[in-house]
Amino acid sequence: MKKTFISSRLVAGVAGLCLLLLPGRAFGQQVIVDPATEYQTITGFGGVNMPDWIANLDSSLVAKAFGNEPWQMGLTILRIKAPSDSGIYELQVPAARQAHDLGAIILASPWSPPVNMKTNNDIVRGELLPEYYDDYADHLMGFADFMEENGAPLHAISVQNEPDWSGATYESCDWTPQQLLTFVKEQGDKFAGINLVASESLGFNHAYTDPILNDPDAEQHLDIVGGHLYGATIRDYPLAREKGKEVWMTEHYTDSNTDANEWPNALAVGTEVSGTMQANFNAYIWWYIRRFYGLIQDDGNISKRGYVMSHFSKFIRPGAVRVDVTHSTGADITAYKTDSTLVVVAVNSSGNELSLDFNLGTNAYAEMTGYATAATMNMEPIGTYPVADGALAVSLPANSIMTFTTFTGKAGAVENVPPVADAGEDQLLTDSMNTLAVTVHLDASGSSDADGTIASYNWSLVDEQLSAGAMDSVALAPGKYDFVLTVTDNDGARAMDTLSVTIQRSDSYVDPGVWLDVECGTVGSNWVITEDTAASNGAYAATATGVQILETASEEAEDQIVLNFTVVDSTSYTLFGRVNAPSADDDSFWIRMDDGDWILWNSITGGPDWTWDDVHDTDPGNPVTYTLDSGAHTLYVVFREDGALLDKFYLSPGTTPPTGKGEASALCEPTSVAREPLTETIGLFPNPTTSTFTVESQRAFSDLRIMSIDGREVWSQRFREPTYRTKATPNLPVGTYIIVTWGAEGMGTGKLRVDR
Repeated sequence: MKKTFISSRLVAGVAGLCLLLLPGRAFGQQVIVDPATEYQTITGFGGVNMPDWIANLDSSLVAKAFGNEPWQMGLTILRIKAPSDSGIYELQVPAARQAHDLGAIILASPWSPPVNMKTNNDIVRGELLPEYYDDYADHLMGFADFMEENGAPLHAISVQNEPDWSGATYESCDWTPQQLLTFVKEQGDKFAGINLVASESLGFNHAYTDPILNDPDAEQHLDIVGGHLYGATIRDYPLAREKGKEVWMTEHYTDSNTDANEWPNALAVGTEVSGTMQANFNAYIWWYIRRFYGLIQDDGNISKRGYVMSHFSKFIRPGAVRVDVTHSTGADITAYKTDSTLVVVAVNSSGNELSLDFNLGTNAYAEMTGYATAATMNMEPIGTYPVADGALAVSLPANSIMTFTTFTGKAGAVENVPPVADAGEDQLLTDSMNTLAVTVHLDASGSSDADGTIASYNWSLVDEQLSAGAMDSVALAPGKYDFVLTVTDNDGARAMDTLSVTIQRSDSYVDPGVWLDVECGTVGSNWVITEDTAASNGAYAATATGVQILETASEEAEDQIVLNFTVVDSTSYTLFGRVNAPSADDDSFWIRMDDGDWILWNSITGGPDWTWDDVHDTDPGNPVTYTLDSGAHTLYVVFREDGALLDKFYLSPGTTPPTGKGEASALCEPTSVAREPLTETIGLFPNPTTSTFTVESQRAFSDLRIMSIDGREVWSQRFREPTYRTKATPNLPVGTYIIVTWGAEGMGTGKLRVDR
């Protein structure tokens, strides 16, 4: 059933006048703004895009982040990675070029030098060999040249991301303060024409930049002192200011354990940005722009954290100057000016409403407009009110952030009427051709805005963005889906609607079931994997001689094999196992499905050869049927008797046992030696694609497989030498696929959409 959610601006329109901004005589705590006392110049606010680590920002998201219309965030700094591999430079270009065209400046940070330049010849940790300092400087400038040639010139480039982080298990490189000093001193002149940044230490450790700032030969080459705030206390850096250097906070996130819309948790962003501004920082850069804990969520919508950031980024534009604010209110209040504007940002993290009396220190402005974000508001324009003799009386709601500004050209109108979202009628479709890829048409053309236009559309499914168009289509397997449409009008107000789609099977469909080779699961250390050409995938599992668990199943990981899988249909399944049970004393295992009870699979059909037997409870006369819902499930196996051998399982929608070795297991590692896979999310570009796409992994892989949404392998490719990156042209039908990479260091997965 369709449900419509109207923007909270309707609530604000009723409650805002009495809650938020009360013009008139002074009645609250004093806040003195002194425009004559100036501090740092603001360079901007921004975030990170890492297309070789997570999904790239598409054009709609770049516009949402770096545009400054009422429905956009107004960020002005994009931080990207300066890759160690020149083969992936191109991945950085599209989003960076678009952000640049929207007025943003670009900072590039390297996570690792090329591996051949390092002491350990590895992408992780190690140090840069001194004999390669010159080559590394050329490498960084080579990337800068590439970006400029491709329409995305860099404003700044860093020497190293987090040189002091010794716990890294990803791309990284260790530097000492002395090594950084030597590099900047000896190679700094190569960075003429671009701003050089150091040191981007994990906790803004001044010990990494003090030596550079105190060395005249090195200091002349350093333009920006950058650092992160992990485990750090925000503090001023007088030495950097004394030397005329800008100070940038180049990476942090306040919390990755909670949803970015959780309130008032999201308000911590405002507190932190205010803190860096009061500590004379020139720039603040968040970590991932799009992430469930980021400024934009995975569903493509600006989050509460993003709206809080927008209170700074939309109104405090590059070149604004922070001015003095004196108060003892308990709120975090900062003020900024240009030659013609004044902006005040107030963060109230307390559970109490605060009444404030602002003395703006100037009679230059006749009115200011207020914008608020709170539990039920997202950058809501509350009202425009007169300023009498420089005085403005306001009330800050508990747990809120408000911006008061004379500069309103890039924010919404005060009396805006919210839009209406219309995702269309719910749909019932049938997979009549058994393709497992039924086209669903999305149509938001019925949406409207009474006093303006719809500025942006966003479709999401299971909290992931699908499309930024009013109309689109997606191919999906049978199942039930709830699409969420979000529309935003030209004044920044949002509305949402839900489209429910049910895709049913045809009467002729036959469920293929699920094949699971046991050595391809997570195999406990007390199991023994033995190679055998008679076994499926060339190997089987058993326990060591004399190691048995007869009385009850073990809950210890070392005694288990764990097999994760998914089923498309919600139905009943019979579980068959391919086993070799040579005698009545060697014919049993313990079995559990999901969180169910352990069963004793005993009295397995015996003999000297491999055979299929249905999983039953103790006696063959007690067959077990598993009723599973569509989605992910887990099968657990524990050994019982040391002579029983186990090859694979088949989860069948029928009752007829399979024959031979069965079919290939969907996610089997191509080697015959089993181990616990290390799984990462791989990069897929472009995504969606029409044909050719690029696969990018942090770990080398030698096997690439494409699986249908129900777990069937539809395409594969092997490589003679492991690779980190490849292009594939598999000529896939329209649909959604799981891309899997395998290599010596583990497995990578990603979801790919194919459209036409």
